[in-house]
Amino acid sequence: HTRCSRDWSSDVCSSDLPARRPTLSITKKASAATLTRGQDASFELVVGNSGDAATDTSAVTVTDQMPDGLRPTAAGGTGWNCSIADPVVSCVRMDALDAGATYPPILLSAAVTATAGSSITNTATVLGGGDATPHTSAISIVVIAAPAITAVFRQPEDFIRGAIEAVVSLEIANQGGTASGTIEVLSDMPEGLSLVRAEAPGWACSSTAARAECSRQGALAANQQLEAIALTVAV
Repeated sequence: HTRCSRDWSSDVCSSDLPARRPTLSITKKASAATLTRGQDASFELVVGNSGDAATDTSAVTVTDQMPDGLRPTAAGGTGWNCSIADPVVSCVRMDALDAGATYPPILLSAAVTATAGSSITNTATVLGGGDATPHTSAISIVVIAAPAITAVFRQPEDFIRGAIEAVVSLEIANQGGTASGTIEVLSDMPEGLSLVRAEAPGWACSSTAARAECSRQGALAANQQLEAIALTVAV
């Protein structure tokens, strides 16, 4: 694929083959499918070279500008020099990357603010290493409210001194986002009351005279209330 022409003074040759060059790529992943307001989030950025030549030793720069609702707290990765100027995370390295290879991942940590919207879109960009074209990776993540478990005591009637089976109802509800896993309730008896038993459908309860301990597994949706725990006490 090399063409040569000749005139009286010289041979002139040119190639019609395209030049070999690097082509950077970037992929961003979140550690969870949903984020929760008030909690931490983590992300992974992977830079690769999908071109047909290694990058040169000019700087390869990754920039991640966190959107409203995410506040960057930490960034780093083997061989990367990272810095944070909220809301921007920047990571730089200068070593060459072979064609078809990837750099070690960049790990990012961020706090999800209490005012984060219901969906967040985050875009990361990579540039350099002999590739003059910016390349981006964007992800959209659903944001949910954190669980807000409440406990309310209900005393149906006044206690009478000396009563051996007075009942207090303990109501557990979720006023925030969906909760999952184990819910544990610990209730210490005040002076003047001695616990006889603690029981409720769906709960596993144990008790001493001074404390009730109940737990249950499973999800608790927003604005849902569990079966009340009945605390029987001696006054």
